[in-house]
Amino acid sequence: MKKIFDRKIASERIRIGIGDDDAHTVAEKTGISEAEVKRILNGTDEMAYSEPLIAIARTYGVSMDWILGLTDEMRR
Repeated sequence: MKKIFDRKIASERIRIGIGDDDAHTVAEKTGISEAEVKRILNGTDEMAYSEPLIAIARTYGVSMDWILGLTDEMRR
């Protein structure tokens, strides 16, 4: 079965999308816990979390489809 979601791609793209912000700053801006942000950035979370990804996408103005690797268009 083909893998539908790649945590590594999502983590890499989120790192690009947040620019120079660290996990603490992302947590403050999005309301996500710093621990969860670190798991997301490290690709260790199971990514069964739509709300944190949506919060990051909205806060940083990037496309959810881009985060998920479904498009190469970064901005909405």
